[in-house]
Amino acid sequence: MKKIVSLLLATMLFFSCVSSDIRYANIAAENNNYVTALSYLEKYLYKPEKNVDVKILAQYQILWNKGRDYYATIISQNLAGNSRNMLNYKEDFYQLYKNYFSLPQEIKEKLPTIVAGSEELENSRRNFVASYVEYGDRLPPISYQNRLHKYLIYKKASDYALPTEITIQQKLQQANANLEKNIKLELLNIFDLYFKNSVQSKLENTLLKEKLFILSPSGNHDLLFQVKIDNYHFLQNQPSFSTTTEYKIIKEPYEKIENGKIVKEYKEIRVPYQKLIYGKKNQLSYLCSYTLYDQHQNIIFQRSLPCRIEESKTWHQYITLDFTHFIELPKNEIEPGFLSQEELIEKSFSPVIKSLKQDIKNLKKY
Repeated sequence: MKKIVSLLLATMLFFSCVSSDIRYANIAAENNNYVTALSYLEKYLYKPEKNVDVKILAQYQILWNKGRDYYATIISQNLAGNSRNMLNYKEDFYQLYKNYFSLPQEIKEKLPTIVAGSEELENSRRNFVASYVEYGDRLPPISYQNRLHKYLIYKKASDYALPTEITIQQKLQQANANLEKNIKLELLNIFDLYFKNSVQSKLENTLLKEKLFILSPSGNHDLLFQVKIDNYHFLQNQPSFSTTTEYKIIKEPYEKIENGKIVKEYKEIRVPYQKLIYGKKNQLSYLCSYTLYDQHQNIIFQRSLPCRIEESKTWHQYITLDFTHFIELPKNEIEPGFLSQEELIEKSFSPVIKSLKQDIKNLKKY
């Protein structure tokens, strides 16, 4: 019985996922994002050992044919608006064919309304690659940004080029040779050696991960990445201490005589004890400014970011002040853990690294 219930639940969940993905695919298609739309359905088509839902097969055929007609119209009638947008349309057109031809043969046989030949795939690839090369050819190498974009454009074309298309590889090699890569990292106004070594390591790792730069500590460099720290303030383990007297109410029995009888009564007594309040605070704050210069001292990008991290914690211990009355004191607390100096630097400097990554990402957009 349990197996039947589990099977029913799994089936319901599967059909729920199918319905959701078809809905998401239709929403993307309404926005003319056909490659994205089809990606919601393609994950079901790479499992030929399982029965593919007929609704997936039907919707895939509808959206694929709509996508082909849409991209073909944009390209043939030059409706992209500008040459950069046209690259995106041609890439999507090629991706549409590429994804279809990547499907298992037994799945393609279940998509009879899609009629596509391998020559169409090759034509879309060749057209897409040629447009990228042409776009790169028209870009004048008058600035670092343009030389970088020229290299990235030829690199994109090279990724889709055939080994026999030697001209594209030659253009890529030439663009690579013309692109400045040697970069010097210069840290200014940093007098805390531990802080300096830490941020230098983080910056170097970030620059190297981009695979666009080669660190050049000597004077022989093409690019200069300058980082300046102002208003540096580091406070570690600043202690604080205070005390306060608190009270605990207890009831103490006593006897009295009423109507000739001994009666037991209770009186409230405020028993004092001392609360010791210990505290420590760590604080690191500074203003970080960075600038990337080209070989002619032209600014490629720059930014200034305030950085601050503060950590403050307290803990309590207790001392009896009245030794004539017994009370149960709150449990003494131990000193909590604090961030190390490296952790403080990591947390405070993370906005700089995040910002730098975004600036480099923006720089690569063409």
